[in-house]
Amino acid sequence: MAAESAIRIVPLHGVEAVAPVAAPSLTYRGGPLLAEAQVFVFFWGDAWAQDPLVGIVQQINSFFDYVLTSPLIDQLAEYSVPGTTISHGARVGSIELTTAPP
Repeated sequence: MAAESAIRIVPLHGVEAVAPVAAPSLTYRGGPLLAEAQVFVFFWGDAWAQDPLVGIVQQINSFFDYVLTSPLIDQLAEYSVPGTTISHGARVGSIELTTAPP
């Protein structure tokens, strides 16, 4: 189909008048920062000790072990401020909390 015969559903009038979007200017206002996130995972309830969830516990723990030391966290370093450097964190533990049998 030639460009001359193309159907335009949305008119292009006024496109030239749209101003370019300015880059945001982010500033730190002194709020709290987590320099090294520490995660403790709680698995609450009896279901975590039974199939199919019993196998997922290790997967969730492995997820946090990976993410907290991954290049994803490295990307957060750009939000570091003087005196606080954002770096890798750690999963400091996990527990399965179930009810005791009568």
